[in-house]
Amino acid sequence: MSDSAFQYYDIFYKALLYCSIIIFISVNFFYDIRNVPLSLLFFITITTPITLVFNIYFLPYILVFSAAFLLVRNIKVGYYNVSYVKIMIVVSLIFSCAQAIYFRSEDGRPALSFIDPNFSAFYVFMLFAISSILRLRLLNFFCFMLGMFMLSRAFLLAVIVFWILGHVNFIFNTARRLKLSHPFIMAILSLFLVFAAGSALRTFGGNDVSDYDSGISRFSTVNDGSNRLRFQLNEQFLSALSESSDLKLRGVSREFYTSTYAPLIPHNGFFEFVRINGLLLTIIFISFVFLSMINSNAKCTFPFVTSYIIYLCFLPVIPAGLSLLLVSLIYAVILNKNGAQSVSNNCS
Repeated sequence: MSDSAFQYYDIFYKALLYCSIIIFISVNFFYDIRNVPLSLLFFITITTPITLVFNIYFLPYILVFSAAFLLVRNIKVGYYNVSYVKIMIVVSLIFSCAQAIYFRSEDGRPALSFIDPNFSAFYVFMLFAISSILRLRLLNFFCFMLGMFMLSRAFLLAVIVFWILGHVNFIFNTARRLKLSHPFIMAILSLFLVFAAGSALRTFGGNDVSDYDSGISRFSTVNDGSNRLRFQLNEQFLSALSESSDLKLRGVSREFYTSTYAPLIPHNGFFEFVRINGLLLTIIFISFVFLSMINSNAKCTFPFVTSYIIYLCFLPVIPAGLSLLLVSLIYAVILNKNGAQSVSNNCS
C-alpha cells in the first residue's frame, strides 16, 4: 500500500471511528440521561478543562473512554446480545488472517496492517481471550496459531499467564487475601515488575547477550539484545521524566523524544501514554480506567485483566484508544457471561 493510499485509509478509518463513537455516546446520553453514571460525568468534568489548558489532543481519549465506559455498562446490564460477539470474532479472525498473509514486518514476520508483529499479536491475543471465554475452541485454536506465527514472545507470555490463572485457583485466592487482586493495585505493581525483571536479567544474564533472532528460536531466548534494550528504554524514560517539565504536563512528540532522550520510545504502555499526554493527565486517566471501569477483583476477570496488564508492561500498547475499547468489550462480556454485576461478585 502506497503512503498516499495509507493516509487516505487512515483518515477515513479515524473519521468513521470517531463519528460512530460520538453517535454512540450521544444516543446513550439522550436516551437515558437520568441514568448516566456519575463517575463518567465526574471524569469528563475533571479531564476536559485540564485537556483544554495543557493538551487539546487528549480530547479523543476522553471520547473513547466515555464510549468504553458506556459499552461496559450496557453489556453488564444485558442491553446487548452477547451472541453477536461470536459473529464479530469470526469476522475479525478472517480479516486478521487475510492481513497476516499480506503484511510483513521489517524482519519478515507476519503482521497485521500495524506492520509491527508485537502490536499485531496483541490484537490477536484479544481474539484468543474472548474465544476462550466463550468456549469457541476451534476459533481459539486458530487465534493461538495465528499469534504464534507472528513469533511474538509477549503473545506467548500472555497466553501462558491467561491459561495458568484460569486453571490455578491458588494464585487468585492468594492475591485476594493479600489485597493484590484489584486491577488498580496490579497496574501499580506492574511498574515495579518491569524494573525488577530488567534488574534480574542484567544480574543473572551477565554479559553473554544473544543477537536478535527473528526465527522460532526466539521463544527460547530471553537474554538477547531486544529484551536488554526494552528495559534500558524504560530506565531512560524515567530519567527523561525527572528532567522534563513537558513530560510532566503535556507530553512530547515521538520525534522530539527520540532525538532528545532515547533512541526509541519506552516499551511500556503506561510510560508511552505519559510520553504522549504528560504525567498529569495519565495519572487521572489510568486511575479512572482501573477504579471506575475495569475495576472488578472477581475471579472470572482476573486471568484476562492480568494478561492485559502484562502486555502493558512490555509493549508500548497504551491503555487508551481503540485497544481500551476492545479490552472493555471483552471485560464486559466476561462479567455478563458470569452474572457479575458488582466487584464483590466472585463470578464462580
